[in-house]
Amino acid sequence: MRYEKGITLPAESYSFERLTPKEMRDADKGRKLSLYHVRESAQGLVCGEGYQKMYGVDTYVERLYLNDHEIYCYEPGTRSLFEATTRTRYKSVGAYPYAAVAHYHEDGTSGMYWISSEKLMHTENGQLEAAGNYGGIAGVLHHERLFFVSGKTLYYTRPFSAEGAENPSRDPHGFGKIEFSTEDGDFVGIASFRNRLYLFRERGILRVRADGEALNFSAETLPYACGKIASGSVANCGDRLAFITDRGLYSFDGGTYRFAGNGDTEEMNLSTIHASSYLGKYFALVRGSQGNSIYLYDFERNYGHFLLATPLTDAVAGYDAFFESYPYLYRLTEEGALPKGRTECFLRLTLCEPLRRLEWVRIVGTGEFTVRIGTRQKRVKAGEKFLIGARTSPKTEITVSADSSDFAISAIDVLWRQPNDD
Repeated sequence: MRYEKGITLPAESYSFERLTPKEMRDADKGRKLSLYHVRESAQGLVCGEGYQKMYGVDTYVERLYLNDHEIYCYEPGTRSLFEATTRTRYKSVGAYPYAAVAHYHEDGTSGMYWISSEKLMHTENGQLEAAGNYGGIAGVLHHERLFFVSGKTLYYTRPFSAEGAENPSRDPHGFGKIEFSTEDGDFVGIASFRNRLYLFRERGILRVRADGEALNFSAETLPYACGKIASGSVANCGDRLAFITDRGLYSFDGGTYRFAGNGDTEEMNLSTIHASSYLGKYFALVRGSQGNSIYLYDFERNYGHFLLATPLTDAVAGYDAFFESYPYLYRLTEEGALPKGRTECFLRLTLCEPLRRLEWVRIVGTGEFTVRIGTRQKRVKAGEKFLIGARTSPKTEITVSADSSDFAISAIDVLWRQPNDD
């Protein structure tokens, strides 16, 4: 004889998740974390970098350049370069330079090459000189030569002497150039990395050997399938080169590409990027839905965030990081502060659980927050539940913001409900 016993299914089941910053970035679960003036620390997510007022500027500045401790500004109104630390002004520059490349003498002094779209200029000892009727969009010092690119052409100077840089305007043989084929588009960047030159094109990368007096030139096209590279986005970040494409942020060690995630690039205008490097991190002025912003990507922690230090016109980094917000130049600092011109810092987290109902959300940390989920919004304190009780869309966004610099979130607690009829 067989006995059967009915089993009553529960009407519903619950699932609790504590989302740490690492779990918030779990792309395998369909999550995406965007940080706006919020950075990660040992305490979790905290208010982003602060800033310190450094120098005053006399007029609106369009572009910044950094050479060790010297900060240069381009003034579009007077078409001049203004060196903020010594308050030296170089007039009659013309259009703003796309790049500035420093060279050094044996006595430790330096000069600067300025590369604009139409010409090459040189500054030293307070003097500005024309250095050639050749322009470019990016340049670099490599094996004591200046290399720069424009269109499909690579230009280079003779090796610099012990007394300083060559001035090609005084020597018709001071320049050389190499024309490349039309494949892969125009040049968008250049870098000197691990004893080789890397030339970035719209859809490809060339590795160039250019050594010695006779140049010993050779070039090879590297395998590439990372999308269209944004002009101005290439930066040397110490042990890697980094760049932004229409697919996201990538790093490259000379042999292997690494996808660093979309890097919030869907929120960037890829035609307006000014990239550099800060303590091995990728640092760039970008333009997006929030206006001009600083974007910082940390390769050690594998995450990026926006610094909404707006309104700003440009930012540049090297030994330190600076931005311009008229009428001052500011230096980024470690101590968190609310962004200039804004009233809050916030994070946006995408969840992807279309078959479960979101019961409540709770912020673990300190302070008060405004939590917004879909059309619902509530002001809550840390540890207080925000009751939702609704089915989520395939990609539900949770936005958590605060208007105080004591912003600190170690985790976000989420309770899901699975009704039996689902």
